[in-house]
Amino acid sequence: MPTGSVTPWLLALGILFVLGAGSRVQALAVTRDWVEPWVGRKVAHIGFGAAVLFSWVLFADVALARWFAALPALGIGMYFLLIATGVVVDRGTVRGGSRSGTAAGLMRGPVLYALVFAVLTVVFWRTSPVAMAALAFMTFGDSFAEIVGKTVHSPALPWSREKTVAGSLAALVAGWCGGLAGLWLLAEAGFIAGPVMGYFVPMAWVALAGTAVESLPFAEIDNATATLTCAAVGVIVFA
Repeated sequence: MPTGSVTPWLLALGILFVLGAGSRVQALAVTRDWVEPWVGRKVAHIGFGAAVLFSWVLFADVALARWFAALPALGIGMYFLLIATGVVVDRGTVRGGSRSGTAAGLMRGPVLYALVFAVLTVVFWRTSPVAMAALAFMTFGDSFAEIVGKTVHSPALPWSREKTVAGSLAALVAGWCGGLAGLWLLAEAGFIAGPVMGYFVPMAWVALAGTAVESLPFAEIDNATATLTCAAVGVIVFA
């Protein structure tokens, strides 16, 4: 029988509190120049995704669990939206979360990230491998593409001069490993069929598709394009 015994609304509020606190720490670190803005952005990207995805197995199995699981993403996304539209002024979050350095830039990064996260959570949830595989690629694959791409010298991709061979390989490996880690959790908890070895090849196809789309020269929208491509491929390979 699937595990998970924590009251959904309570767990959702707890996760939202942790994410909010982490966001404040990230904004402070970037504002004080303890870390470069892009580093803070990637740390937040990975931390947010991992905290939410790996908490799925804790939610009690009730009808509204998936909606409560989507609340942290929606809550953080709403805060970023308020900043992007000028309702709230938060220079630390803008500097640490926007590639362009403007409040409006949050719309193309964090807001899109949170929206995609919430939608896939509600649509597929934890009883299907699709959402976990796609969102794990967004969390780990997309992040390590930039981390490795900026720190390891390698040739640029012919079709996307701002992307590198090393970055794309990192996206493939990190997306595949992160997806398998999440799928292992779901299988161990009894939400999807095991063993996890049965997901090695399907997850590889998902990560390969996500890597291909992430490598394209479309700045700041790969949170949507790569992740939704992963979900579409996942629907096919996990069938």
